[in-house]
Amino acid sequence: MAADPERAGVLYALQSEREPVNAISLWTADVETLQWKKACSVTRGRGDWTYPWMTYAGSDKWYMVYYEGSVERSSLRGGIISIAPSEE
Repeated sequence: MAADPERAGVLYALQSEREPVNAISLWTADVETLQWKKACSVTRGRGDWTYPWMTYAGSDKWYMVYYEGSVERSSLRGGIISIAPSEE
């Protein structure tokens, strides 16, 4: 879980789902209500996506890292994601 330093009261969380879904989703909530809403899928597809985390990189940018593991191979993946302000 991470608090957005640019938007007071906004929290983010990454959720990894293993087979059969194979995805990592970004969720957001207001710190007062903790009513979580799915914002988007960050990655999806073939692979065992687990242990996601992210850290603030400035403006609307976040650096996200996750583990992709399988019997054949395993590796760390990462990249910059942008989180636009909510329309609400």
